[in-house]
Formats: sequence, C-alpha cells, structure tokens
Amino acid sequence: MNVVIGLNVGGEVYKTTRDTLTRFPESVLGSKFCTRVPKEKDIEGNFVLDRDGPLFRYILNFLRNKKLALPDDFCEFEQLTLEANFYQIPGLLEAVRQEERKSACVRSKIYITAAYVTDTNTEKCQWQLKSNHIDTLWKISLQFQSDANVVPKIWDENMDVYHVEMREMSQKDVFESIWKLGFTLNTVTSSGEQDVYEFVRRS
Repeated sequence: MNVVIGLNVGGEVYKTTRDTLTRFPESVLGSKFCTRVPKEKDIEGNFVLDRDGPLFRYILNFLRNKKLALPDDFCEFEQLTLEANFYQIPGLLEAVRQEERKSACVRSKIYITAAYVTDTNTEKCQWQLKSNHIDTLWKISLQFQSDANVVPKIWDENMDVYHVEMREMSQKDVFESIWKLGFTLNTVTSSGEQDVYEFVRRS
C-alpha cells in the first residue's frame, strides 16, 4: 500500500506518497522514509523538515517527474543549490546547474570588463578581461581564437570573477569579438592610467 505522507517543510505543508519520497533510497528523504519513520511531527501530524519550504516544491516535483521544471523568472539558484546538496538526490544538482546556465535571470546579470593594462613583470601591454561568469569567459576565449588566432589565458581570481588576458589585438578587434557574443558597451570608467570598459548583454 502506497502510504500518503504529510510534510511540513519550513512551515509549508506538502502531501505526497512514501513511494515518491523513497524513489531514490540513497537520498536523504529516501533514507528517512524507506526503513524508518522520523519522529519529528507538527501538531497536525505532518513530518517536520527544517528546510526551505517554498523551494521544496521543486525538489518534490523532481522526485515525481525526474525532471526539474523552474519558472522563466526563477533566480534563487544559490539557495536551490544548497537544497540540492542537502537532499542528495541523484541528478538533481546537475539539473539545477543546467537550469542556471540557461536562466534568463542569470544571463541578464552577466558582465564583462575590458582594460588595456601594462604587465608589471614584463612591461608589455595586454588586454585584461574579467567576468562573473566562467562560461562566458570560455566563449570569449574561443571567439578570440577564431577571430585573431589568439590563445587567451584564463584563471579564477576569487571564485566569482574570472580573468582572460591576450595581447596582439586592437581595441576594435576586442570590442567586435565581444559584440559577436551578444554584449554591448555599457560604461567607461577611468581608473588611474587606464580606461575600463564594461559590457552587458544586449536586451
């Protein structure tokens, strides 16, 4: 018999079945309800989970459908990633990452900055680009290789800003390569002896 189970997740009440919760026995929910039943209940008899209540709907629907379906304007990817890490449901974390990569909300916040700087070690000038999105930097790298046969160097500065450096490209060539990726010049900021150009996605 497929038992109906009530869950109180962060104050949000959900009704589902034991079969759904135990679809992945190795997950946190699977281990909780497969061989033993949690003791924590609210006054209405719902099992209590001290997790994000509103986001649990996406977790539960993933268990039901084996597919992550998010609204077009969804932006809470950082918190949903934390929830996916907690529940340890196979395939869920990767599904969250895939949705984040194609999210319109995330794409609208991506930026690129470009500055022509002097390397203090070699005293040679080079273009230095930064972005908050590693996939965008890799696309820039491929674009530059295609346009000017230049191989940029990419590294992670502080886990949320990425660098790419290249020489032997004019400002016009750099700007055109960035434009091809769907970005447009937004602002120019003078910083000491250099100008910093910020690009954002074209609407």
